Amino acid sequence: MANGMSDTPGGIQNQSAPDKHSQTGNERLQVSAYNQRVFQLVVENVEDYAVFVVDLSGNNASWNPGVEKLLGYGENEFVGQDASIIFTPEDRAAKAPEWELETALGTGRCEDVRWHLRKDGSRFWANGLMILLKDETDEVRGFVKIMRDNTLHKQAEEERERLLESEKAARAEAEAATRAKDEFLALIAHELCSPLNSVKGWNSML
Repeated sequence: MANGMSDTPGGIQNQSAPDKHSQTGNERLQVSAYNQRVFQLVVENVEDYAVFVVDLSGNNASWNPGVEKLLGYGENEFVGQDASIIFTPEDRAAKAPEWELETALGTGRCEDVRWHLRKDGSRFWANGLMILLKDETDEVRGFVKIMRDNTLHKQAEEERERLLESEKAARAEAEAATRAKDEFLALIAHELCSPLNSVKGWNSML
């Protein structure tokens, strides 16, 4: 096929996309189809990221292999489900899924960095981004969500915070022990000085 995709399975020939500035009518449709196919191939071949479309009703409308790797859902299990299934119960109770869609609808995007749920109920810390999708006529078509598992980084951060808190507590305990020792020594010195002062008083009288 000229100007773009190969008819054979597997991919894209080393041909550049048609120049949209020099194309009109049906040729522009070819450009759009080319770009959509390129995007589809990228999404289908990315496994470290879950990338999926959420429709305006808040339901999952697409799937990629990263969804199964990260969330544990096959395509038939995932598409058509409410997008909130990946949120924790406490976040669903706090209306976090609705807030995310409303924010993306109002500003064009919404970062989503929080704990999420896999199909098996286990939790993982995800760095996510919800992006508003519009077509060529600027009509809102839905949202695309991109997620990555960042649990190891989160756990490392929590471990650093735990060590810092432990160090802070140990330092405070050491400082308290030093103050207690100083107060004890001051008390002992005072008690020792009192008999000595009495002896000096008697000596002055002799």
